[in-house]
Amino acid sequence: MKDEELVEFAKEFREGILDGRKSNFMCAAVSWPLCGLLNFYGVKCQTVEGDLGEMNHVWIELEDGRVLDPTADQFNELFSLNHHPVYLGAPLAFHPPPNPS
Repeated sequence: MKDEELVEFAKEFREGILDGRKSNFMCAAVSWPLCGLLNFYGVKCQTVEGDLGEMNHVWIELEDGRVLDPTADQFNELFSLNHHPVYLGAPLAFHPPPNPS
């Protein structure tokens, strides 16, 4: 799947889950099933949960190490950002590496 197709697929999936609601605190509800569906369609990925201090965040990591975050826009107000609803790219400040177990 090309990058543009992947972002569009994630955006449509997200819209179906959120049904017009904001993405705040919905990262797991969107990322977990989206990751399963992407794997079904042959896009190798896994969900990652990172600790942001007072909250956790869940996103999708692609096989090449890039982040697919279908709820990136929830951090726009918190970090004074202007992200699109779905982010695809290198990890950002709200994608910390997972804590080693």
